[in-house]
Amino acid sequence: MSANRDRNAGQDGLNASGRDIFRHAFQVSMSGIAIVAADGRVLRANRAFCDVTGYGEEELQTLRFPAVAHPDDRAACLRLATDMAVGRVVSFHAELRFIHRQGHTVWAKFGCSRFREDGEALRYLLQIVEVTAYKQTENMLRDNDQRYRQLLKRLPEPIAIHSEGILIYLNDAGMELLGAAASDDVVGRSIFDFIHPEQHQYTANTIRRIIAGGGTGYSEYQLCRLNGEIVEVEACSTTVNEFLGKPVIQTVIRDISERKRTEAFLRRSDKLSAVGQLAAGVAHEIRNPLTAIKGFVQLLQSRTNENGSYLEIMLSELERINTIVSEFMLLAKPEQAMNHQRKDLRKLIEDILTLLNPQALLNNVEVQTDFDPDVRAIQCDEAQMKQVFVNVIKNAIEAMPNGGQLAIQVKPKNKRHVMIRFVDQGAGIPKERLSKLGEPFYSTKEKGTGLGLMMCYKIIEAHRGELLVKSKLNKGTTIDVVLPIALEHP
Repeated sequence: MSANRDRNAGQDGLNASGRDIFRHAFQVSMSGIAIVAADGRVLRANRAFCDVTGYGEEELQTLRFPAVAHPDDRAACLRLATDMAVGRVVSFHAELRFIHRQGHTVWAKFGCSRFREDGEALRYLLQIVEVTAYKQTENMLRDNDQRYRQLLKRLPEPIAIHSEGILIYLNDAGMELLGAAASDDVVGRSIFDFIHPEQHQYTANTIRRIIAGGGTGYSEYQLCRLNGEIVEVEACSTTVNEFLGKPVIQTVIRDISERKRTEAFLRRSDKLSAVGQLAAGVAHEIRNPLTAIKGFVQLLQSRTNENGSYLEIMLSELERINTIVSEFMLLAKPEQAMNHQRKDLRKLIEDILTLLNPQALLNNVEVQTDFDPDVRAIQCDEAQMKQVFVNVIKNAIEAMPNGGQLAIQVKPKNKRHVMIRFVDQGAGIPKERLSKLGEPFYSTKEKGTGLGLMMCYKIIEAHRGELLVKSKLNKGTTIDVVLPIALEHP
């Protein structure tokens, strides 16, 4: 009996010691702790709990805790309390809001577990840690993220974000550049679907270099729109983050097609100017002796029948030289003899087709025309404009020695310009040669001088227009002549 009494007394001493430790830890804990009855009444609360809620312990004892929950979270609190009461769960953790005594909202992380006090009464041990500042920061970051997304979305420059070659974001300007109606048309696809095949390796090397160096990479390449159109672009790419542990690259894209055309135009203009200056100094010096030689050859031809075939060849070649000299003279100052008048574009082209139809028939070429009724007149030098159209149509016919179809379409390009499009079914022009078209003495024809198309560029430039050439091997060539529309008569 004595041993039992000593053992019970020792056990009571340990229990008392444990309760003292619990009470001490309860009071000094930095986390808010409260013991709540089964009906939601707060029985005890430590200082930290009172500080977080703003209520004194005596005030809390007059409240049922779900009553201080935020209205939007009250149903969740009641549901969790019910689950605890019926034993569906024995503990839970949640982020919930409640109303501070001063009326403002407080975010807190809640932890709750059930126990029985003295083995009988059901109690809840409620712990809270305020996370208002954390939630505010989280919301601010979320808002900043949304603002950043909106900023990216609305920026006028196309921006693409990709990881391991897969496009994961494209803003509105980027979708417009690619010709996509919705992000689903492009997001999730390989970026190489939109880059010219010849530049895949170059682009892959650029991406690897950016990832390895962690810096910024600049590149120029050709972008393929969804409709197949090729666009010249420059891109600035940099690593910005990681996505699922993989490097993410942000690329800012700029359409430089117009800049490239302007650069090509300026280069061509420089060459035209150089040839013009050469022509001014040389043409007269060539024409004078040329006239004398041609006259003596004709005199010999009239006086003898000997070597007649040779004399014919000489005259033919002299005439060819004279044609080149005439083109030189025109290159020197094409605007000098210009006589701008208001001309009906349809009649202008129909007159030229009347002249060239026999050549088209001989080559088995069918010419089809499509004139938009809204096309108005242009202000031009009739002779020079005819020279341009004759040159373009003759080149198209000669590009189809086995016959084919030449389509001529005239339609408004915009409110101020009209476009005349010539589409043939010839052999096409290799890509590497396209950029050289219009250069002096460069021709795709065996006996061509290159001055004809060069003269066309010069004339169209003098008319404040534009001449564009597109071609694909074995598919044909398309030439677009863009000219200003004549102003209406007052």
